[in-house]
Amino acid sequence: MVWQLNKAVYSDFDGTLSKSDISLEFTDFLFENKLYSEKCYSEHSKLVENFKSGKISYVDWNKDWAFYWGEGLKGQKEDVIKNAAVDFYPQFRKNIYPSSFEIMQEFGNKKYHRVTISVSAYEVIRIASEDLQMDDALATKCEIIDGVYTGRVLTRLHLPGGKKETVIEYVNNTNLFLDQSVVLGDTRMDEGMMSIVGTAVALNPSEELRITAQEKKWYVRDHTNILEFVRNF
Repeated sequence: MVWQLNKAVYSDFDGTLSKSDISLEFTDFLFENKLYSEKCYSEHSKLVENFKSGKISYVDWNKDWAFYWGEGLKGQKEDVIKNAAVDFYPQFRKNIYPSSFEIMQEFGNKKYHRVTISVSAYEVIRIASEDLQMDDALATKCEIIDGVYTGRVLTRLHLPGGKKETVIEYVNNTNLFLDQSVVLGDTRMDEGMMSIVGTAVALNPSEELRITAQEKKWYVRDHTNILEFVRNF
């Protein structure tokens, strides 16, 4: 695939463009509608508790979340989950920062190819990305055979270095240039892809990423001042 544009903005979603985790809320929605394994939901809930209490790291949380996400959907029909994502998104939309819509419009005006790159579920990231006027969405995908989820996760975004690998692979299949591109991220899972582009912006960063950004002289912004930054970029 070849794009007419040479520069891109790659943006994480949860925490960066949204104040809450879209996959966590979508999982709750699916479980409430009996579309997600009870056993996996229980294990998933334990993961959330362990992460919030500091028993597991953010990296381990992402890795294990993907496993239970895939297993939890096993046996579900693709069209049913797709329709559930459509029904779910309107109630989640309020969690997206208003500035996120504005900055993506601004990047579009500046002729940037806009890509969401997220560990969260593709089923809902795709919808949010379209709403944000993104040109593409890279997110966690599960294997589907004959219209049914197999339980297997196909992507590597949830693994350490996964986002960096995904961006490099994406660029290799286009005429986009890394040195002319921008990455927006908020956690250490984003550090890899932030390190390979011309401009890295820690947007609504965790304290850990904020420290790294200051050491590496990356930009640090939040949802209240990112629009001014993009307009003047």
